[in-house]
Amino acid sequence: MQNWNAFGSEKGRFYRGNLHNHTTRSDGAFTPEENTARFARAGYDFVAITDHRIYYRGAQEMNGLLVLPGMEADVNRSQPQQCHHLVCIGTSGQGFAHDERYNALPGEYTGPADVQPVIDNLKARDNFVILAHPFWSHTNYSDYGSFTGLDAMEVFNTGCLQEDDTGYSHMAWSEMLYKGHRIWAVATDDNHRDNDMGGGWVQVFAKELSQSAILNALRAGHFYASCGPDIHAMYVEDGRLIVECSSCLRVQVLDQRIGGHTTYELPGGEPVRRVVHPLQEGLKYVRVQCVDAAYKMAWSQPLFLD
Repeated sequence: MQNWNAFGSEKGRFYRGNLHNHTTRSDGAFTPEENTARFARAGYDFVAITDHRIYYRGAQEMNGLLVLPGMEADVNRSQPQQCHHLVCIGTSGQGFAHDERYNALPGEYTGPADVQPVIDNLKARDNFVILAHPFWSHTNYSDYGSFTGLDAMEVFNTGCLQEDDTGYSHMAWSEMLYKGHRIWAVATDDNHRDNDMGGGWVQVFAKELSQSAILNALRAGHFYASCGPDIHAMYVEDGRLIVECSSCLRVQVLDQRIGGHTTYELPGGEPVRRVVHPLQEGLKYVRVQCVDAAYKMAWSQPLFLD
């Protein structure tokens, strides 16, 4: 079995960031300057500014944070209530202009076929495209399973958790993986006000803190999503998966098979910090979920082994 490293072979470090962030440019309560100041105080390294239907490509640094270009394109439907929201993250040199209004949206969403042209357009303009909050949007696999070109799906969204308890969607992501989609997981805030910030984030392993390095690492899957636990290392060596993490109540190793999961926990609730898991031949992918003593979760990206 070949060896793999979940965070690549280049030297670097983890950078903490928020990929779904609203400001007064659309329906957020804080200006970009106020928002970045709040995230800087919380120990973040970067944020993306992703307001509804208006692209941000302004200052690349604000309050000591790297700022990524971005936007949220929302494809909405009035009756029955359902929508598809797509967060897109870009680089400094291509795609949309700063303050460009996004008008390539259907006037009224009638079904999934209306969404694929929007994904195609965002990808053609060099964006990393995330399917946002599928449960909050009242959607399931029949609504988005035919989409191509998605880079990631939100597995956690702070704003949705606080609004109506639809913040966790890792089971929807699991279904995408089971059915053959190669798609990454992100945790975000989708913050609009002061009480929905800092609940979910990504830790991106990159060689430097720059727009191109962060975006390249996102595209390569060299990151994990978290609400609390840290994943320090994850790699396959000599047919075994090795995971090193912060103190956790349990670590679950999962693959594509029915019953393809193993839970590692220690007697008496002692913390789990390292797992060595033998891998069977023929697995398509393997991933981990870490749960800490506060029942906060972290999700690795799948290591595709086929």
